[in-house]
Amino acid sequence: MPPLSINYSRYIFPGVLILGALACAVAVFVGGPLGALGLVALAGLLVSCFTHPLVPFTLYFGALFFADTQIPGLPISLNQILAPLFFLSVVVYIIRGKALSMKFGLLPLLAITTLYFAVNGLLGQDFENGILYARYVVIYLILALGLAMTLSSERTILALAWIIVLLTTGAAIDGIFEAVEKDIIGNFTGSWGYKYRVSGTAPNPIVYAWNMVYAFPFAFLLYSELQSRYTRLLAFVLGMLILGAAVLTFNRQTYIVIGLILALSAVLYTYKNKAALLGLMTILAVPAAFTILPVVLKRLFTITNIGKDYSFLERRDSYLIGMEMFRDSPVFGIGFGSYSKVWHDYIPPEYTTYFAQYRPGAWEKFMDMGMMAVLVETGLIGLTLFLGIILYILVRSWTYRRDAVAAGDSFAQNLASTTILVLAIIVATSFIQDTFLYPRVWIFYGVCMLIDPRQLPLRQTSSKTAEPIDQPGAGPAAGELPDPV
Repeated sequence: MPPLSINYSRYIFPGVLILGALACAVAVFVGGPLGALGLVALAGLLVSCFTHPLVPFTLYFGALFFADTQIPGLPISLNQILAPLFFLSVVVYIIRGKALSMKFGLLPLLAITTLYFAVNGLLGQDFENGILYARYVVIYLILALGLAMTLSSERTILALAWIIVLLTTGAAIDGIFEAVEKDIIGNFTGSWGYKYRVSGTAPNPIVYAWNMVYAFPFAFLLYSELQSRYTRLLAFVLGMLILGAAVLTFNRQTYIVIGLILALSAVLYTYKNKAALLGLMTILAVPAAFTILPVVLKRLFTITNIGKDYSFLERRDSYLIGMEMFRDSPVFGIGFGSYSKVWHDYIPPEYTTYFAQYRPGAWEKFMDMGMMAVLVETGLIGLTLFLGIILYILVRSWTYRRDAVAAGDSFAQNLASTTILVLAIIVATSFIQDTFLYPRVWIFYGVCMLIDPRQLPLRQTSSKTAEPIDQPGAGPAAGELPDPV
């Protein structure tokens, strides 16, 4: 009779679940809520050390949708707890020898910009905000660098795209439910206040719309690169769902941005069956034409009454105050992060502003115009550095895309197209939003670091057969780890 053999592997997963449940029960019994919190923290540390950094990054990115939500009893938000777990996982990833080396052409420019903005904030007119903003910009640089070092293959880049798209889809569904609950379309009142527009998981409709359009290029990257027709269709449908939620915010500039990115997507990417894509877009456009389109047109036509538009008048006040600041300190600015605290000191002496002179000095007013905010807070030097980053990414991405087209490397072409598309969103919205310190912008910088042949070598393929061409001395194929630390 053969010896009895038992396969213990099938019992590992349920055993871990049972032990985990017992540990939670003991922690709650002994330490109460603090004990449970400590156990969760320990679990987070273990997950960060023994999984790919994209796992804790997923938790962090999801928490960004609720960045302003404070944890009860603690003066911090959830994303501020999860970010260190991501950083820890990156450190472990480096120690394990799996991370990309820091051969990123964009990194020196980002580092110089970060250093200047941090020092500028510390030496600015409001030290309290200056040190806060300096901390932000340093942390975001580490975030961008850590993300870039962990995206060591095409597979991980596509995984990042799925993370962004799926989590944004959840936020989009929340916004759509909000629109249904408010009956925005069927009960249109003619008012464009925040009460009658979708804010979703964001503090206001403008930020919510920005979060939505940011994810669409990553959805189109998935649509262009995935092999299965079903996953490609899923990625595209989710991308259109996300844009649909952005439409419900009724931001005029958002409609311009949506038109821009749809046009650029059709031109920049290479993908299968363009006729089917146009047909699918037409099918989705028909119901929209009879439901949301009339309200969208009414919103767009409010531009003719700009002299009484609250958003325009608020930004006009910011511009007039900002010009007073620029005259006072054109080279270095008033200090990174200082605008919201010292704006009242720069109200024009003729009181040409509309709202500002009637508000108390303690009112925390923001610029709401990113380019202008960078100029008045960090001066001509700061604006030059910011524009330098934008120009570097544009030139590098366009050159890399051109070389990818010549080599027949569709993935490299589509990744470069994605960076161009997101860059277009950032530039277009930086005139009416304070985008410089958006975490998603710095996550985007992390992706842009990969647009470098040293990190993502181009695959030389034949235009006829699309088969790899063996070339003596050629670098590693795209998708492999080029140069680990």
